[in-house]
Amino acid sequence: MNFKFNIVSMYVKRTLSSVLLRACRQFPAVLVTGPRQSGKTTLLQEELGPLGYASASFDDPVLREFAQVDPNGFLDRFEGKDLMLDEVQYVPGLFSYLKVRIDADRGRQGRFVCEMAGWLPGSLDPFGTGPVLRTWFSVPPLA
Repeated sequence: MNFKFNIVSMYVKRTLSSVLLRACRQFPAVLVTGPRQSGKTTLLQEELGPLGYASASFDDPVLREFAQVDPNGFLDRFEGKDLMLDEVQYVPGLFSYLKVRIDADRGRQGRFVCEMAGWLPGSLDPFGTGPVLRTWFSVPPLA
């Protein structure tokens, strides 16, 4: 007997998709938070990947170390591209470098979209810039 299995990957469009896209049009940086395995990374990849966003995940220890040791060199690799940064909580020192780049080009919206698990709004201002850039939303898990 011969069995064939087709594994189908299906993305369920989230209600937050429109919120994410609107935030990217209005702010230079957006922070997406939520519990682990709630679909944050998938949301970003599915919604922003087709728009040409580059991506980097700090789950990769080599990439994480590069960003920690040489933040400007790391960011220079993506010069001219909008960038999704996954698991950015592993490189908290990167936020000040993002802020400098944002301040140098204030008119460029949606430039950095950061994702991190477990962050609570109000616990810190990662971009250090006040309400203009404290644009975040939390992704609830799919029921």
